Amino acid sequence: MSRLLVVSPYAPYRDGIAAYAVQEVRWLRAAGDDVEVLSPLPSAAHHHLPLGRVRGAVALLRVARRYDRVVVQYHPALFFGRSSNGPTALLTWAVLVLLVRLVPVELRIHETNFGVGRLPHRVLSRRFLAGASDRTVHTTAERTRLAAESGLAEERFRLIDHGRSFRTHTMLDRPTARRELGIDGDPFVFLSIGFLQEHKGFDRALEAFGRSGVDAEYHVVGSARVDAPDILAHVHRLRTLCATIPGAFLHDRYVSDAEFDMWIRAADMVVLPYREIWSSGVIERCALAGTPTIVRRVGGLEDQAGPTTRLIDDDDELVAALRDAAGTSEVADMDAPTNRTEAQALVRERAAARAGVEVRSTNEAVEALRLLPPIMLPLPTSPRPWVTRIKRVIHRLTAWQLSPLVEQVAELQRRTVAAAESLDAQAAAGSVDRRA
Repeated sequence: MSRLLVVSPYAPYRDGIAAYAVQEVRWLRAAGDDVEVLSPLPSAAHHHLPLGRVRGAVALLRVARRYDRVVVQYHPALFFGRSSNGPTALLTWAVLVLLVRLVPVELRIHETNFGVGRLPHRVLSRRFLAGASDRTVHTTAERTRLAAESGLAEERFRLIDHGRSFRTHTMLDRPTARRELGIDGDPFVFLSIGFLQEHKGFDRALEAFGRSGVDAEYHVVGSARVDAPDILAHVHRLRTLCATIPGAFLHDRYVSDAEFDMWIRAADMVVLPYREIWSSGVIERCALAGTPTIVRRVGGLEDQAGPTTRLIDDDDELVAALRDAAGTSEVADMDAPTNRTEAQALVRERAAARAGVEVRSTNEAVEALRLLPPIMLPLPTSPRPWVTRIKRVIHRLTAWQLSPLVEQVAELQRRTVAAAESLDAQAAAGSVDRRA
């Protein structure tokens, strides 16, 4: 039995890598290793260090030497925060090179910043990577990309099954899972689940669902991982799309591991239309549950695809895949992107025929207003710590003046949308003459 230190974000921190680490720690212990965990934030881990700073990396050297080997769930943000350039990052790389010389280090590579930045940073990052005792990735696409970025031979990167340590968190069957989640009747259910970020592409899936005209439900489940303005604006867009597309629902909340798997069990088809990603833990969880998937061919997802995965390359293929999955084939007239308004009108007409469906207008002018992101004060953050400190001081000094203005503009935006919807509803009822 060896003493092993896992360095990673950890539960209850809401992070995909943290969830992955929890499962691997359980798996390593079952294999007989004596495992402890070190995380950069207060968590259920045994040790906590400020790894986003040089002093945190130096402290890691002192802790790591007490173990037989170290497993690092590597993501650039773990050691570098928002920036992997500059003198602070250079010192951190130097410390990490010392780490791989001090103790055997296994890298579970989730995302990389190897071979990027200024020349000194690139040199040290490659030495860190080359000095590790093991470098693992989940797909051949990742291995090829890493080899090109680092200059190391592909054979020096070991492939491991992304889901090798996964186990299901629920044994409920589909009908029971649907009852627990409040899904009424027996609709065909599409699902996209995970943190709500633009690179996940859930917005493009909702738009494709609206175009498809299928008699089904589409559930988007997840939450914003951080309250950054761009992420909150994207969540607002998802909320707006679900409000305008019949049968689409947004469940904006963080779900437990058990509920996460329950949603996958409840779905007929899980849709993963990612714009950018290396590999996906959701695909592995779907395989555990036996739920088929529609997956965009990006990153290494093709390597993860199983016999029940349908790969797509663009939005038109996604529309076709949704129709095929739900057994719908009589809506070819809705394909034309040049006639989207008529397509949306047809969706509304069909939805109105379904009992209990509330239909909202999709007049293009109203929809454009709804899609405006909410106005908010920018967060006082920067990749450079000293700039962050200055921004925080400025924020404290000016927030009392700016916050009322932001609230006033937000209220004006809400009332403008409400007024436009009211006019559109009156026009639809024939009570407003739009010839003027």
